[in-house]
Amino acid sequence: MANNGGSDNDDAVVPSEPIRWRIKEPARQIADLVSRDLGADVIFYNGPIGEPYDRHFIEACAYRNKLENVLLILVTAGGDPDSAFRMASWIQQAYENFTLYVTGRCKSAGTLIAMGAHELVMSLEHGELGPLDVQMPAPEEPDGRRSGLDFSNALLTLDNQAAQAYEKFLENIAGAEDDAVSSEYAMKIASEMSVGLYGQIYGQIDPMHVGRASRAMGIALEYGSRLLEEGNNSDAMRLRELISDYPSHEYVINPKEATRLFDNVYESGDLELALAVSLGEAAIEPHWPGEENWNRFIPFEFLSTEPDAEDDQREE
Repeated sequence: MANNGGSDNDDAVVPSEPIRWRIKEPARQIADLVSRDLGADVIFYNGPIGEPYDRHFIEACAYRNKLENVLLILVTAGGDPDSAFRMASWIQQAYENFTLYVTGRCKSAGTLIAMGAHELVMSLEHGELGPLDVQMPAPEEPDGRRSGLDFSNALLTLDNQAAQAYEKFLENIAGAEDDAVSSEYAMKIASEMSVGLYGQIYGQIDPMHVGRASRAMGIALEYGSRLLEEGNNSDAMRLRELISDYPSHEYVINPKEATRLFDNVYESGDLELALAVSLGEAAIEPHWPGEENWNRFIPFEFLSTEPDAEDDQREE
């Protein structure tokens, strides 16, 4: 028990220490080289996109002396689109040029942040984006969340199966010998059989879930459109493709695929590659803290040395 200064309350809660990434000194040294080469602050972020991390990230950046540009290394499994928009739009306002460095997996809300970047640097070995898929609360799931694509894909699959069943029933009934059944009656029977087969399944679909999924994808579209106005590294057609044309949250958008979806995509250079290697597994696999550590975890670290205020003034 920590000493509480003689308080009568022996059960006083002592604030827990924050949990931060342990960045080794070689990574910081390489980051400084990258920083000088690009004239950019180098920031590492590995964790969920959500509250309170978005607020902490913006506040930490706002009270720091900044260079003109920024290189953000982002590793994430996704999260909240509102938080992603807050972070990306703030970066756009605070820096002249925003480069997103995709060293590992950068999914879902991470792809939304990519929409705000002026250019992408991707690791050929491990860099991958994912569909612009919003994660929704789902208490019944092991990690408490579910892909927004699950609902739309489930409905699409069910619709296709029901339509195929109707066509098969109609074909079999209408193909009876001697035209014993009229086409109108055949359609009626086929419809009733299809409804009987799939009606109960449709009845289990919660329209509120479907509505929330549709609304969430609409939010991603609006946020993405606004970020593209400044980032200008893709367009509305490819944004819609990222939202609706991929089959799953886990779908791998590798560097080759990314060059089709974004205009300015570059392979990592020697210094950037060395920086990713120096960060180890943290530059590849997204971290998702447990509920008990959610408010203690700090997902980001400034890798490059903070410039002096006097240096900033002389550059201006």
